[in-house]
Amino acid sequence: KQWYQRRVRGSITPGIAAQNPSLQRAFTFTLIRNPWRRLYSAYKDKIVGYPAFNDYQYARIILRMIRGWSSEEVQNTHNVMVEVESNPIGFGEFLNYVTESDTDNL
Repeated sequence: KQWYQRRVRGSITPGIAAQNPSLQRAFTFTLIRNPWRRLYSAYKDKIVGYPAFNDYQYARIILRMIRGWSSEEVQNTHNVMVEVESNPIGFGEFLNYVTESDTDNL
């Protein structure tokens, strides 16, 4: 418990490390993905690969939020499909959607 309390505070003293042999051999590292690559990956996954994702779910949201379509317009799958095929949703529109959305619902 003493080790846990020290670790939560962000530092392990040499005395605590000496009492716990496993801490002497521990190696900690963190992998961080580039946030722009994560966004681009999400764009490719949710927008470019749209037919596989819940019947144009994200395309409908973007058409409604960013392009100003009405609720009735986005319910018509044929209209959504024609719009997305003829005027694809760009990365900039996707970024607008991400920045304007409630982060709990992304």
